[in-house]
Amino acid sequence: PFGNKKSEPCSLYFLVLAKSGEGKSPVRECIMEPFENFAAEMHAEYEALFDVYKKDHAIWSSKEKALNRNFQKAAKHGGDSDVEELLLREHQAAEPTKPRVFEMFYEDATPEGIIQGLKEYPYAGVFADEAITFFTGHLKNNLGLLNKIWKNEPLSLSRKKDGNIRLNAYLTFLLMVQPEIFDEYLEKHGKRAVSSGFLARFLFTHTASTIGQRKINLHQEKSKSAFDSLFRGFNSILQEQKKRFYEGSDIKKTLALSDNAKRLFEDKISHYQSLIGEDQPLEHIAEFVSKAGSHAIRIAALFSFSSKEGIP
Repeated sequence: PFGNKKSEPCSLYFLVLAKSGEGKSPVRECIMEPFENFAAEMHAEYEALFDVYKKDHAIWSSKEKALNRNFQKAAKHGGDSDVEELLLREHQAAEPTKPRVFEMFYEDATPEGIIQGLKEYPYAGVFADEAITFFTGHLKNNLGLLNKIWKNEPLSLSRKKDGNIRLNAYLTFLLMVQPEIFDEYLEKHGKRAVSSGFLARFLFTHTASTIGQRKINLHQEKSKSAFDSLFRGFNSILQEQKKRFYEGSDIKKTLALSDNAKRLFEDKISHYQSLIGEDQPLEHIAEFVSKAGSHAIRIAALFSFSSKEGIP
């Protein structure tokens, strides 16, 4: 989007501040219904595949032991073991492959858990309606990891079990938390979170309280109809994810800015830059303003994707 050849992901980090009782959990449960159903479906398929794998691997392992004994017997005292070695190598090359675990949705995960999950499948989201688990957990301390994934920058990591691994991942955040908990997080970690650019990667919403003003309406036909339409779109995209997971395809659509959009982008960014200098009105949120252009383009890309015209 900035005149270079490297495309940028459309992943977004969201943070919703709302008091206890505002309805964070019911909203999450409603919106996430098709995702939860899809995750359950994929888990059931994995369990079936893993059961087959265990049986196949047990048979394979028994054969390997027998072939290994034959090889050791033939090679004993310098005997001719070429045939036995060939049979053993061919068998080892045919070891059953353990099925990958499909995990796209995390709520409370360690950095190691996220890394392992993204290694299996590099598209995921952290969704928490009680994000106290994030703000008091370990993942929040790995800002370098989260910052790089927001930009889709390749990550090289060294792990005792897996050795060196390379991640090229996409991650979305939706954190819902009470303002008091977020304030406590800012007191302890705010300086580092702001200066590192981590918080600047979030889009914030501070909800206006409706506690004590709500009128209960059990007739939800219009809302149900709207959700059904929305969920059909979600399910269509999720089926594409399923196909991508099993087939290993990785075809991405790229939105290119028109000349008018480029000029508008240049004008807006230049204007914002003039407002974050010393003694300027947005000086105190310079880190956030610097990410405004990326956020605007990402949101525009998502609107374009869901529009009738779509992205070619």
